[in-house]
Amino acid sequence: MSDGPFAPPDASASIRKVHDFLTVGAAAPLQQAGAIALELRKAINQKLAETYLVKRDRMLGILNGAGFRCFKPAGAYYVMTDISDFGFADDLPFRATS
Repeated sequence: MSDGPFAPPDASASIRKVHDFLTVGAAAPLQQAGAIALELRKAINQKLAETYLVKRDRMLGILNGAGFRCFKPAGAYYVMTDISDFGFADDLPFRATS
């Protein structure tokens, strides 16, 4: 079997272009939703931010209570933890115990 292209480039150019747009571009409904979200009133966005803060702080409390050392995010809701106190060098063996 060849390591090269399986179809001549001139015959597959359109297919490759469509594939690129399908795998990298956001779907039209998602783009529309994003545009609408940008137009929402400031109060709605503020309420959403407050809701995320409550959920983030709740999760931080749960994780800290379970012995995790957490890094409190300043601008996102992703919470990173340090698991070294549990005796694991990385997350793969740690996940295998759960």
